[in-house]
Amino acid sequence: MSAALALVAALALPAAALAREAGDSPAMSQREIRQQMSFAADMAKKENWREAMFRWERILKATPDDSRLLNNLAVAYETIGEYDKAEEAYQRALKNAPDQREIRENYALFHAFFDRFRKAKEAQPSPAGPEARP
Repeated sequence: MSAALALVAALALPAAALAREAGDSPAMSQREIRQQMSFAADMAKKENWREAMFRWERILKATPDDSRLLNNLAVAYETIGEYDKAEEAYQRALKNAPDQREIRENYALFHAFFDRFRKAKEAQPSPAGPEARP
């Protein structure tokens, strides 16, 4: 199962959990967090990743340690090719919730892909290789 497919399970972040974690944050009300989460989930389902990321990043300011939200962001970053940001978000999510199976599975799939990606990138000849010399 790809990380993007595993995201669907993580999208259903309970509003009550968000409200508990957000507390009385002056930046966002509990109602606004629920609305933003719902909208972000809809955007992700429609593969409008940048809009979903924008919403999740806003919510993250109110709930900076929310591991499922970090997982959602990591999947979005991964999907649009921002692999360094994806890795950072996955690591933060795992630090906050090392026992969450979905996050561990998503990170394992990402890490396997990212290792292959880095190796392939390193194996490519550089543009300033021997053919570029006079």
